[in-house]
Amino acid sequence: MAAVLFRHCEKKYASALWPINEQLVYELAETLPRGSLRKDFPMSMKHRGTRLHDPDHTIPNMAWDEFEAQLSRSTRGGKTRAVSDQALRDQFEPEKLERLQRLAERVRSVRSKREPLRGNIIFIPGIMGSELTVTEDGDDDTVWVSFLKLIWGGINKLRLAKDGMREADARLHVQPSGLDKDSYAETILWLKAYWNVEPFAYDWRKDLDQAADALKDLVETKFKDQPVHMVAHSMGGLVSRNFIRRYPKLWKAMLEPKKMQGGRLIMLGTPNYGSYAIAQAMVAKDKLVKWLAAADLRHDLDEVLDVLNGFVGSYQLLPSPAKLPASEQGLYDSRTWGRYPIVAAHLQRAKEFHASLDVPATIDPERMTYIAGCNQDTVSAVRIDGPGLFEFDMTVKGDGRVTHALGLLDGVQTYYVDEIHGDLQKDEQVLAAVDEILQTGKTGALAMEPVAARAVRSAISARVRAVHDRQEAEQIRLIAEKTKSNHSSVGERRRAEALLRQAIMAQAPPASRSVADTTPVKAHKEKITKKDSPSSLLPKIELVHGDIRDIKTPAVVVGHYRGVPPVRAVGALDQALNHWISKAVKQGMIGGGLGEVFLIPNTQKSIVANTVILAGMGEYGRFNREDLDLLFANVTYGITALGWREFATVVVGSGEGNLSLDQAIEGMLAGVGSALTQLNGQGHLDRLSIVEYDQGRCKAIEVILKKILSDQAGTKDVKIPKRMLPKRTYRAQQSVSVKVDEMKGSRITIERDHDLFRFSAITQQAVIPVREVAIQSSYAEGAAELLKESHALDDQKKYGKLLHSYLMPEDFQDMIDLTPLTLIVDRSTAAFPWEMAAFERHGHVTFYGPDRQLTRQFRTTLSGAPGLIAPPCPNRLRVLVIADPAPETELRLPGARAEGHAVVRILQTMKREQELAITIEQRIGAEECDPVELLALILSDEFDLIHYSGHGDFDEKNPSKSGWIFGKENILSARDIFRARRVPRLVFANACFSGVIRTGKPFTLQESNRSLAGLAQAFFERGVQNYIGTGWPVDDAAALEFANVFYEEALSGAELSVALAKARKEILNDGSTWGAYQHYGQATAKLIMLSGKNSANDI
Repeated sequence: MAAVLFRHCEKKYASALWPINEQLVYELAETLPRGSLRKDFPMSMKHRGTRLHDPDHTIPNMAWDEFEAQLSRSTRGGKTRAVSDQALRDQFEPEKLERLQRLAERVRSVRSKREPLRGNIIFIPGIMGSELTVTEDGDDDTVWVSFLKLIWGGINKLRLAKDGMREADARLHVQPSGLDKDSYAETILWLKAYWNVEPFAYDWRKDLDQAADALKDLVETKFKDQPVHMVAHSMGGLVSRNFIRRYPKLWKAMLEPKKMQGGRLIMLGTPNYGSYAIAQAMVAKDKLVKWLAAADLRHDLDEVLDVLNGFVGSYQLLPSPAKLPASEQGLYDSRTWGRYPIVAAHLQRAKEFHASLDVPATIDPERMTYIAGCNQDTVSAVRIDGPGLFEFDMTVKGDGRVTHALGLLDGVQTYYVDEIHGDLQKDEQVLAAVDEILQTGKTGALAMEPVAARAVRSAISARVRAVHDRQEAEQIRLIAEKTKSNHSSVGERRRAEALLRQAIMAQAPPASRSVADTTPVKAHKEKITKKDSPSSLLPKIELVHGDIRDIKTPAVVVGHYRGVPPVRAVGALDQALNHWISKAVKQGMIGGGLGEVFLIPNTQKSIVANTVILAGMGEYGRFNREDLDLLFANVTYGITALGWREFATVVVGSGEGNLSLDQAIEGMLAGVGSALTQLNGQGHLDRLSIVEYDQGRCKAIEVILKKILSDQAGTKDVKIPKRMLPKRTYRAQQSVSVKVDEMKGSRITIERDHDLFRFSAITQQAVIPVREVAIQSSYAEGAAELLKESHALDDQKKYGKLLHSYLMPEDFQDMIDLTPLTLIVDRSTAAFPWEMAAFERHGHVTFYGPDRQLTRQFRTTLSGAPGLIAPPCPNRLRVLVIADPAPETELRLPGARAEGHAVVRILQTMKREQELAITIEQRIGAEECDPVELLALILSDEFDLIHYSGHGDFDEKNPSKSGWIFGKENILSARDIFRARRVPRLVFANACFSGVIRTGKPFTLQESNRSLAGLAQAFFERGVQNYIGTGWPVDDAAALEFANVFYEEALSGAELSVALAKARKEILNDGSTWGAYQHYGQATAKLIMLSGKNSANDI
C-alpha cells in the first residue's frame, strides 16, 4: 500500500519542487520489506536530489570541482543555478557561504591566469572528518555526518564487529565517500588556488593501518613517480606517519629535491601521542557523546556509547603509554573502565600502534612541520578514582583537543596560533602559513612560541561552558523531535548539525546563539574593564512592593520549569489569563527548556502589563546561578529586540530549596548586564523593576540590591528607588469550562548513568536540587527482579524497602510522603518497578503505588505533543474494547478474551447503575478484530477510552513500529492507530510483552519494563496523555479484579491515581500483579465528569 502511495505522490508532483512530506516518505520506506520501495528510492529520491529541500542530497555528495563551480560568482544565472543556490543556503550559514564564495572566486581568478600549479597536495582530514556512506540493498545513504540520518538511529549502521575490522551487520557496506565540506571546504578551496589538491577520505573507525594502506594506494594511483606534499589535520597526521612507517620507500619517492613541489608533511593539531579527550569521550563525559545521544531518537546514551566505543581507530588516539605517568597506565586495562563498554583487544592494539609509531623513522624534522593551537581549555590528565570513575584536569597549553605535551614531536619545527582544534584548518592565517611552508619550509605568518590569549579568561568559564553544553543538548533534542514530527525548519536542522559538528571536530560554537535562533550574538573577546563591565551597563533598578499582575510595564517576566504546571507567580498570572498558560503547557505549545523565552500578549487586558514573558528554566533541580545568568541574558535580548526600554520581573529561581535570594538577584543582574555588553549599543534598556509581594522579602531584596550596586559604584550611598503598587481591586474571571493541571503532591526526576543515579524534586513550595547516588547496579536490579518474582507480600515489603533505601536519597523522604507522587523517568530508570518500592512509616510499610498513588511521566515528553488534542470531557464516554485479536493458535490469550468481556460488563453495569452516557464498541476475538476495519473505526470516530488486552511488542531499534500484535505478521503501531488529530484521553493496555513474535530468550524484567515504557512513550508522542500498561505478564484473575475496581472508581469521578491506588490495594495479596500496573500521565486527571461542569482535573 505504501509503495502505491509513494508512486502516486511521485507521479502527482513530478513537475513540482517535491513538496511531499519528506519524513512521511522516509517512514513509508522503513515500513516496507527490503527491496520493494527501496528499489524505487534511487529514482524518486536521488535522481530528484537537487529538488529536495534537504542539503544532504546535494552539497555533501557533490564533487569538489562542481562544488567550486557552484560557489563561483561567474557561474550564476539560470534555473539550475537557482536550485543549487538554494541548496547552498540550506547547507551553510550566510556568513560562511559568503566566505566560501569568496574563496571559490579566488580559485577561479588565480586559475584563469593559467599559470603552472605549484605542486601536488594530498589533504588528510581528522577523526570523524570523512563522510561515511552506507550501502544497503544497493542504495547509498550518507549517514555521517547527517542530522536527518542520526535522529533516526543511523549511528547504529556504523557499528563494527568485535574485531574492529568488519561491519557488525554483514548486509551493510560502509565506505568513506568524501570530506565533510562544512569542516574542510575553506581548506580545500584555499589550497586549490595554487596547488593540485587531492582530498583523501578514510574510514576513521577502523585500524589506522588500513587508512595507511589506502593512502598508499592513492599515492601510487594518482601521483606515481610525482612529488607530492601531505597536509594533515588531527588524526590525519597519524595516518600520514603510519604511512611513512609502513611505506618508507614511497615516502622517499614523494620528495622533490628542493621540497617545493612535494615531499613535506604539515600537521595541524595532530595528537602524535594521543589525546585525553578520547578517554573523556569513552566514558561519556565529552559533549560529543551527549549531543549525539540527544540527536538520536532511537538510542539512548548507553547505546550510542556502545557503538562509538567499538571503533578501534578511537583507541589508537588514547594517550600513548610512553607518555602516561604510572597512575594513568590503567587506561590500558579494561578493568579500569568499570561498566563502560570497552574492548580489551582494542586497548592492546592501541598499545602496539603507539609503540610501532614511536620510532625515529616516523619523525623527519627535515620534512615535517607542526602547527599547534593554544590558549584553549584542553584535557591534560586523568585521575582514576576507581573502575569507571575518572576525573579530568585541564590546561590551556593545547588546542581544546590535543595538549602540546601529546602533540609536538621532538626536533620538528612548531608554530603556534590562538585557535581551537577543529578550526585550525579554516584559519586563513594558518592557511597562508601552510602555503608558505610548503614552498620554503618556514613561515613568518605564525609565532614560534605560544602566543598570548586573545581574550581575558573567565574564572567560571568551565562552569558556564557546562551550562551552555547542557542547553545546546536540549536544543538539539528539541530540533530532533520537531524534525520527527516534520515541524523543524531548514535553519534549525542546519544549526543542530552545526552543533554536532562543533562537538565532533572540536570547533568554535556556531556563530548564532539567540532567544529563538534568530538574534545573532557575537563573541565578546575584548578585555572587560570596570568601566564597561556588564554590571556597569545596568539600567536604572527600582524595587516595587506589590502584585506582579498590577504593574504597568511593557512586559512582566516569570520563570517556568519544563513540564511543571503553573505555580506561585506563574500561577497567579495564569489565573488572571484565564488559565491560558496551563492549557498551552498541556498542549505542548510552551516547552520551558533552559533559555527559551515565550511571549504571551495580554489581549484581554486582564493584567496591567502588556505582555507576559515565560522564561524557561529547564528541568527542576538543575537550575543554577549560571543558568539564571544565561536566562536573563536571553530575556534582555528579546526585550531589546522588540524595542522595549523597560520590563518588570519577580526574583526568578529563589524558591525554597533553590537559589538563595542574593544568588538569584546577582544572576539576574549579571545576565541583563552581560546581554547589554554583548549588544554593544544595539539595544537599550532604561529601567528594570523587581517586584515582590512579601514585605519581609522586599526588605531583604533592598539590602542585597544596595550591596551589589554599591560595590559597582564604589560608594555606600547608593539609594534604591522604591514604590508600592495600589492594592489589587480587579480580578480576572476564570472560565467555568477551563481544564488545567494542578501542581499537587510532589514530582521527582530520576536519571541514570551506569552506576550513578541522579534525583531532583519539586513541590508547590520547594525544589530539591540534584542529588547523586552511586550504587552497584546489580543490587538494585536484583531487588527489582526479586520484586517481580515474589508472590508473598512479606517478600515484597522486604525487597521494596531495599529498593527504596538503596536508591532514594534520605532528604527526599518528605517529598515521598506527599500524595500523589509523580516520578519523571526515562527508558533506563523506567525499568525499575517503582510502584513496589516501599518504606516504613509508624510501624506500617508504605508502598509507592497503592499508598502514594504513584504516576510516571517521561522526561522526553514533559511538554506533550503539540497539535494533537484529547477530546473534551463531557458527561459521556465513548469506549472501544479490543481483546485477544491475534488469529494464530499459539498467540491466543483466553485470559485476555475474558478480560475484554469483563470490562464490557463493568462498563455496562456502571452505565446502568449510575445512568452514565456510555457508548461501547467491542472487538473481542480474532473474528471481530480485522486490523483494517479497526483502523478505520478509530480514525473515523472519537473515542475517550481504548482498552486493549492482548500481546504487545516493542522494537528498540525502531520504536515507531512498536504496538499491539494482531497476528505474527501484523502489528498496529501507535503511529498507525492514532493518525487523527483527536486521540483518546486514556489508553488502558494490558499488553503482555512476552516476546512471542521474536526468537531468543524470554524478556527479563528490565526488558519488559523498558518495552512498556517505550510503547507508552510512542503513544505519548501521538498525543495520548494517559497510558496504563503492565510491566510484566500478570495473573488473569487478578487482572480482572484490578480492571473491575479501577473502572468502578474512575467512572465514579475519582482521579486516575486514586482509582489505580485502590485497584492495586484490592489485589495486594494476589502475587506481584498489582506492581505490574504502571500509569504514565497526569496523576490528577479524571476519566469522566459527573457534576455537569468540567473539573479542573478532567483529562
